[in-house]
Amino acid sequence: MDEPGLHPERRTRAVVILHDGKVVAERYAAGITADTPLPGWSMTKSVFNVILGRMQFEGMMPDIQDPVLINEWQAEPNDPRATINYDDLLRMRSGLEFDESYANPLSDVVQMLFIEPAAAGYAVSMPLENTPGSDFAYNSGASNILSAAIRNLSGSRSTYLSRPTELLFRPLGMSSAVIETDPEGYFIASSFMHASARDWAKIGQLFLQDGVWEGERLLPEGWVGYSTSPAAEDPYGLYGAHWWIDLPGSRNEDGTPLNDVPQIPEDAYFALGHDGQSLTVIPSRNLVVARFGVTRNSGAFKLRQFIADLSAIFPATSDTPADTPIGSGATTTGANDG
Repeated sequence: MDEPGLHPERRTRAVVILHDGKVVAERYAAGITADTPLPGWSMTKSVFNVILGRMQFEGMMPDIQDPVLINEWQAEPNDPRATINYDDLLRMRSGLEFDESYANPLSDVVQMLFIEPAAAGYAVSMPLENTPGSDFAYNSGASNILSAAIRNLSGSRSTYLSRPTELLFRPLGMSSAVIETDPEGYFIASSFMHASARDWAKIGQLFLQDGVWEGERLLPEGWVGYSTSPAAEDPYGLYGAHWWIDLPGSRNEDGTPLNDVPQIPEDAYFALGHDGQSLTVIPSRNLVVARFGVTRNSGAFKLRQFIADLSAIFPATSDTPADTPIGSGATTTGANDG
């Protein structure tokens, strides 16, 4: 929480640490409490992975290798985009043209999130640039196409709008969670979920417990492993399926780890968002760490060093991750301490 220099740059808003399914430490900046909804930005992408996993478990969607149900693509004969499947979108390998540059006010991601009335419709309209499944290209359009697919799979608008709450937020007791919609009524799955730090941490705890919550399986067996493993042809091994397997900037161009970076457990994986939002899951430590801030200077808060230091505090364990509701028997330290 401390600032590294004279001028505020780190601007950490909240940190919550779960060990064995219990809150063992948390701290908040002035004006932020344990109940304050905080934006996750691209961490929202990882949440939509979980929603799709819930739909897969409940039999509400086809296999992830099946083509995505997008009316515009399938209405045109021989539209090559009609071959794009759920796995392609989850792994950011759709082949669609998309400019993810936030520095350019005319880029696709800025237009989609802040100018266009239909984020999903804008993403769906993108032309094909590469063969689907061939090249990794991180882009927020993929997540909003998945949002449109969920709408098509849901039948009615009311059913679609209830999906996050009924499938995920209510079972996990995430009472603070809200996902914004665009003016056309589609969830902005790439960027605009808000929740308290504790509720965000529940997403990580669900994954830590392999999709089981309070003794009930919520995700298909193998879904967590799929989500946190690279595609077979991925030479870099940084990205799974809407979850990060390693932190950007920690590997050479050939995918080998850099030697001069802080070492973190090999099984760690992450949901990451703009301005330094992060959710870290480390199964070997039974550890979940949620961190939120307004960190415009990426060098002001070094997530890898933070996680390396925390990992050293908690010993490795071979025990099955605890299935404990967050807040149950929890110990809190520094709550509301700015």
